[in-house]
Amino acid sequence: MRVQYVQSAKTFLEAAGTDLLTDEARHSLAFGIAERVALDTHAFGPDDPWFIILKSSGKICATAIRTPPHRTVLSHLCGDRGLVCSELVRSVHKIDPTIPGVVGEKGIADRFTQEWCAAYGSKIKDVMTQRIYRLTELAKVMLSEGGMRRAKLEDAELVIAWAAAFRRETAGDDPSPTHGHLYRQRIQQGSVYLWEHEVPVSMAVSTRPTRSGISVGGVYTPPEHRNKGYATSCVASLCKELLRDYRFCVLYTDLSNPVSNSIYKRIGFKEHCDSAQYTYDHETA
Repeated sequence: MRVQYVQSAKTFLEAAGTDLLTDEARHSLAFGIAERVALDTHAFGPDDPWFIILKSSGKICATAIRTPPHRTVLSHLCGDRGLVCSELVRSVHKIDPTIPGVVGEKGIADRFTQEWCAAYGSKIKDVMTQRIYRLTELAKVMLSEGGMRRAKLEDAELVIAWAAAFRRETAGDDPSPTHGHLYRQRIQQGSVYLWEHEVPVSMAVSTRPTRSGISVGGVYTPPEHRNKGYATSCVASLCKELLRDYRFCVLYTDLSNPVSNSIYKRIGFKEHCDSAQYTYDHETA
């Protein structure tokens, strides 16, 4: 198995982009991050990102991406999962032995974590079981009072605070140093949406476009505005707009939150595959 270490997102996409797009929904996170880094090397943090491509018999078997300080993103494309995973573990450890964790399709994330912890003594600090949903046709949804609008720069402080709260709730860690800059850019690009009922009450973000699809993320409603249907209304309205230009929308959910999963199913999202996010503790390693 041949291992290729790549520092350039552009080079990575030229080599592996087409393969990742064979299942756009499954690999949208890896592809979208690489596309973002190709435009701005330090979009997700001040440290240099890295990329790994594994090949066997001329075919790309797997990729790994890290944009410090975030977790490593794993993608398995073909080949025996056990063999591919063992090589991924060795290759990632060689370049970055203290990764904070991984995220990827459940099969590869589970196996990678098992082998990583066995080989290097890391412990699992936290695990989030996720599901990737795909939407091609919006269901009929009764909207809450209010309406959706794009966020403006004068909303920046609110959006940045909500996005930080979302990060802490869903990922269990603090946002990166470039968090504020990233969300100001997203506002300027018109990809942050607010549901407003007299005041902003919920938020959703369009992100990581691929050839035919686009992801919806950052869905956040502050506690004082929850259980009023605002997030459902915001996501449904955003998806309606996005489906004018894309064939489908992609969305990640936390399976431990049955409320959000039921909301997205009502909107029309269908289960695509399971994912997992692991956080490691290296203190005992």
